[in-house]
Parts: sequence; C-alpha cells; structure tokens
Amino acid sequence: MFSKNSMKFNKLKIYLSVILVLFISLFGITWCVQNYVYAGDFDNTTVKALQDDAKKEFNKANIGNPQTFIGRIIGFFVLPMGMIALVWVVIAGIMYMTSAGNAERTKKAANIILWVTLGMFAMLVSYIVVSILFNFLSPPA
Repeated sequence: MFSKNSMKFNKLKIYLSVILVLFISLFGITWCVQNYVYAGDFDNTTVKALQDDAKKEFNKANIGNPQTFIGRIIGFFVLPMGMIALVWVVIAGIMYMTSAGNAERTKKAANIILWVTLGMFAMLVSYIVVSILFNFLSPPA
C-alpha cells in the first residue's frame, strides 16, 4: 500500500514540522522576553521583584538545596514502605496463626516477618545516616 520511501518521507515531514514549530515558539518567546526586559528602566528593586516572582513561579516545591530535595524523596518513600511492611507483617501473622502446625507454613511466615523487620531496620538506618550526613554538609544558619 505505502512504499518504504514514502513512509520515511512522511516521518521526515513530521520531524521537520516539529522542529519548525519549536524554533518559531522559541523565537517568539525570546522576542517577548526581550521586549519585556528592555521596555523600561529597571532599578534594583524591580529586578529583585522579578527574581522573587521567578522563584515563586519556577520553584513551587520550595526546594532550595539538594539536601531538601533528597530529604523529600526519602520522606516520600518512607511512608509507603512502612505501610507495605505493615501489610506483610499482618499477612505473615495470619499465615502463622492459620498454619495449624504445618512446619513449612510456620517457617515461611517467620521468614517473612524476619525479612520485613530487617528491611525496615535497614531503611531506618539509612534514613539516620542520610540525616546525619545532611546535618554535617548543610551550611550553618
């Protein structure tokens, strides 16, 4: 139905169209910024106000340094990991109680509880180590 060359040509047209649209957009944005910046005389308070507006607009998460960013990532993962660990401990507890003397199920439940506990301990230790490192690396207030 379609030859290979016509499909390549269509892809080429799409790529060129996207590049053209991006170029025109970039040119338009640059022109708007130039006209805005050079529209009048600025004093230091106006520049400071523009900088503050840019910080508010582009830093909505209020992340000022790498320590804050990494701390938020760790905090984001700690709660779900704790919830998952709690679910696994409950599952292992139910498995242990319903094993009815079956040695294999009892051992499996004990192993689940052991590994979940070790995982939570490792997570706690890593959180403490990272917190201590950040306290040493952060500049004094």
